[in-house]
Amino acid sequence: MFSERLEQLRRQIAEACQRSNRSPSDIALIAVTKYASLEALQEAYAMGLRTFGESRIPTALDKMAQLPSDIAWHFIGHLQSNKVAKAIGRFALIHSMDSLDLAKKISSASVQQNCTTPILLQVNTSGETSKQGFTPDSCRGHFLELSQLPGITIQGLMTMAPLTDDEKVVRSCFSRLRSLRDELKLRHLSMGMSHDFPIAIEEGATLLRIGSALFQ
Repeated sequence: MFSERLEQLRRQIAEACQRSNRSPSDIALIAVTKYASLEALQEAYAMGLRTFGESRIPTALDKMAQLPSDIAWHFIGHLQSNKVAKAIGRFALIHSMDSLDLAKKISSASVQQNCTTPILLQVNTSGETSKQGFTPDSCRGHFLELSQLPGITIQGLMTMAPLTDDEKVVRSCFSRLRSLRDELKLRHLSMGMSHDFPIAIEEGATLLRIGSALFQ
């Protein structure tokens, strides 16, 4: 049952917080809706969840139209340039700003629509060629220019660790992001998914992107 999975997840979050001397109130749970049915999302809403994450613009807009308007939607997938205009003004946070070119497009569209778009910079801390995002060095190098773009506000960083059972590799990816966040004096760390969120919490995550642990 969804209620049991949610209870177990919250218990695991609390346990990870206790190990790392953190408060669960400092961590936001984003329910990733990619593979969830509308009925499952309605159940999640009924259980009190109000922050959902989607990785495709058309799917997100469709779900927004069918679910209550007080849900805070986060965009967590790769944002294609031709979908930028549709994304502006619809999401509480875009997690995946992965290039200077995309940042400029989001900035321009936000200015045109007279709004400010909260974003996270996606950083590839694993070095995997299959993953998108700034390298830590390019993030540092472009940060001043990025932070001065009109129409956007940089609230933190996002990363994805490799799919591996090697805890040291996963922890290292998260630790690198935390160090960069501290260096750039930002707030949020979006890191940790269903398979590795306890490590992410121990390394300072403030936003967890959880899908399969909730919607099986």
